[in-house]
Amino acid sequence: MNKPSRPPTGSVPPRPPHAQAPAARPRTGSRTTPAAPITERLKDGAEDTALNAVSLVKEGWRDFLKTNRYFKYKALVVLLWSALALAGIIEAWPEESVHLNEQLGARLVIPPNPDYPAFMIINESDTAWKDVVVIINGEFRGTAVMVEPHSDFTLTPKQLVGKKGNVPPTNLRARDLVVRTRKGEAVLLKDGQQL
Repeated sequence: MNKPSRPPTGSVPPRPPHAQAPAARPRTGSRTTPAAPITERLKDGAEDTALNAVSLVKEGWRDFLKTNRYFKYKALVVLLWSALALAGIIEAWPEESVHLNEQLGARLVIPPNPDYPAFMIINESDTAWKDVVVIINGEFRGTAVMVEPHSDFTLTPKQLVGKKGNVPPTNLRARDLVVRTRKGEAVLLKDGQQL
């Protein structure tokens, strides 16, 4: 007996000659439909991302509500610890107290605690300063023979001398600060404001 032959696996049986060809599907893609403007595509992508984020937050909140009481306590402890750590970092962040004078290359660092003043002047230039005189409030002076490039010069009230040989108070507050060298002069502080 002859068995009808089966077409090999994976092949398509031949179509009878009287059958019609299947209707062609329209092609989808950039050739038949013009691409949307980039701003519209970006807007759509941002909306999708926002909706996905909202959905994830809602699912996470539902999952959190299903957890037991001890897990919620642990989460609260971690959240409070993070908030306190962030508050401590923000409080301890140093304020901007550095100013660079372009003419002389002098930088003034103002002390964070005004009750114990120390005035640090840094030579940011590539040349040494010679015969350095620092004048504070137009009255008190401190001197140095030389300040090397990229090094600092620090003065405290004990190292300053007034015009009449008097010593400034230990809690001296600088309103004006001028640095004079052979190279030139730089006003770093005037009326309490850095220049």
